[in-house]
Amino acid sequence: MINLRVFRYTLRISPSILLILLIPLAVAGLYRLGVAVTPRDGSGHPMVLSPSLHAARQYLKQARTWLDDLAQIDTDLAALLDESDETAEELYAQGQQMQKVGERTTGLAQRVALAETPVALVGLRDRFVAATGAYRDAALATARWLNAPTEAAHQVAITALQEARSLRIELEESQWLTK
Repeated sequence: MINLRVFRYTLRISPSILLILLIPLAVAGLYRLGVAVTPRDGSGHPMVLSPSLHAARQYLKQARTWLDDLAQIDTDLAALLDESDETAEELYAQGQQMQKVGERTTGLAQRVALAETPVALVGLRDRFVAATGAYRDAALATARWLNAPTEAAHQVAITALQEARSLRIELEESQWLTK
């Protein structure tokens, strides 16, 4: 018969052995987490998210919201130019709408001009500045038409809106903003 002597301290797991067992599990868990949250490019390869890439992605996200704002301003200006109300109350209501559209247009132009722009996207920023400036000009022309509703002022406002719209469409077709 074999006598086996086992001391209590040999059955305890020492902290160093526990650490040796847990390190590979922790590394494997962190690896899986990294794979799950790493952004991928169009072909599915992982992207290194550097500060400049992050800034560019944030700017492009912001630019897409600016495009939506420009489209809404375009719709509002077109609606104002299509109306031909003659009563004082209707003209006053149009003036109030025009003031709101003008404030939104000016605010958007300021946000675009003051936004921190990555170096790679300076050209896109310049195009946005031009488009928001054109919409600001269209809003001013529309306001002038509402204040003095003549056919010549109406044509100037329509022409300004068409020019602004063409700049917005160019932006929408930009490779930077299409996905």
